[in-house]
Amino acid sequence: MFMGKLFVVVIALLGLAGCSQEEPPSKAEAPRTELAYASTKDIRNINPHLYSGEMAAQNMVFEPLVVNTKEGVKPWLAESWEISPDGKEYTFDQIDGLINDFMKGKVK
Repeated sequence: MFMGKLFVVVIALLGLAGCSQEEPPSKAEAPRTELAYASTKDIRNINPHLYSGEMAAQNMVFEPLVVNTKEGVKPWLAESWEISPDGKEYTFDQIDGLINDFMKGKVK
């Protein structure tokens, strides 16, 4: 009989302990400032100028001016572009509304 009462008391205390007034910290209180990315490749550097095979990670960070498709080169962030007669100079016109602190307009 004593064991039965003890069991009931222990269960009641555990139940009350689970009803505490403290609330766990909300996820909204601490926004994440990092991106977790899983890859089967070794990602050494995502600088597109030092490309060494990390294109999957680069594509998550950078968007191109143009994209290659089965139909050929198509605009992406560039609305249009011109190539100089000697093929050494490319002039890209960005799409309207593109906010770009690095380029600020036309790029050569």
